[in-house]
Amino acid sequence: MAQPRQGGGEERPALCGGGDMAHPGQPAAPAAARIALRQEEMLATHRAILRTLSRAHAPLEWAMGQNTLGLLLAGIGEREGGTARLEEAVAAYRAALEEFARAGARRAWATTQNNLGNALLILGGREAGTARLEEAVAAYRAALEVRRREEAPLEWAATQNNLGNALANLGKREGNSARLEEAVAAYRAALEVRRREEAPLEWAATQNNLGNALANLGKREGNSARLEEAVAAYRAALEVRRREEAPLEWAATQNNLGNALANLGKREGNSARLEEAVAAYRAALEMRRREEAPLEWAATQNNLGNALASLGEREAGTARLEAAAAAYRAALEVRVAAPVPLERAFSQHGLANALERLALRRQDPALMAEALACMRSAAEVYRAGNVSYWLPIAEAAIARMSDVTLGEGREQRLTNAARKEGPEADTSALR
Repeated sequence: MAQPRQGGGEERPALCGGGDMAHPGQPAAPAAARIALRQEEMLATHRAILRTLSRAHAPLEWAMGQNTLGLLLAGIGEREGGTARLEEAVAAYRAALEEFARAGARRAWATTQNNLGNALLILGGREAGTARLEEAVAAYRAALEVRRREEAPLEWAATQNNLGNALANLGKREGNSARLEEAVAAYRAALEVRRREEAPLEWAATQNNLGNALANLGKREGNSARLEEAVAAYRAALEVRRREEAPLEWAATQNNLGNALANLGKREGNSARLEEAVAAYRAALEMRRREEAPLEWAATQNNLGNALASLGEREAGTARLEAAAAAYRAALEVRVAAPVPLERAFSQHGLANALERLALRRQDPALMAEALACMRSAAEVYRAGNVSYWLPIAEAAIARMSDVTLGEGREQRLTNAARKEGPEADTSALR
């Protein structure tokens, strides 16, 4: 018999709709509100100062002001979750680069290239395509032409770390192991300079990033050794990133550790690893609160859904699958309202897989229809963003679900499908 569905039918089409929705957002925490107000005040003051500078008569001062303007805009844009401020930041950096290049101010030019790469990297993370990420890689490589290890080791290491981030994002987006190998090389290069005893926080950040690239490589290659290396990198980072001293960084690394453990658990068929992953995600959620960091909270909810879905696939009941669906729905409450189409699609994809499995176990055509709607929404985003790795997977799932859901005799087809229920579609890369 079909069981009551969680959450109420009225909300579900919104979670699996194709477009962005207007949303009032969550009320900012008092500290976050104060920071936001301070950032806006600083931006207004700086714009007033810039109006007193003449590009023609004081080009270097004007360019430095543009670089600072970019930093202020990028900081606000990263916090707000939109793209308009980040686009303004990119324009400010590009204007500064013209004057620094004209004046031969090489170090200032390299610093601005690095800053431009950072803004482009954030933008690339909020868009489904890869163009912005490619631009970020180009900006970082340009900076490294001037930021040489022997002359500016700390700046060189920072840009190597940032280059690794852009390459890792590209590798994940494209399903490209070569990009991920380049990212690993960039992080390892940075760690030659960023030593724990001299720069513990930077060392821990790069260890965390190295773990991310290794984890994605392990996932792509089916290589448990890479995943074990990733776990080791995360645990190393957590020796410095302690909860009481750096709660947000600690939570981020706990989330990433959960990802590596979940992938190992799926690869080895090891439920104990998956349980460790669930524990890591729940730990992260103690610090990643929705009202303070909604996008990060949603990412961890999504990852928790992945691990619970994998556990549910191994169990005969439906409790874990129901918990997975609830976690995906929680993530989508934030992701449908934010300018993060690819992340929204990942949560819809994961929810679709969990609902499909639930529908088969409960013999519930309505759940299967909802799973189909969610997968179609995910496919729309993959198609629009030319996400070549995930689109055919989504299309195959749509065909499978449609065959069960549409037309006459669907109850019998649902029964037949349930009898030959196969392995769960792998969602562990859908972060």
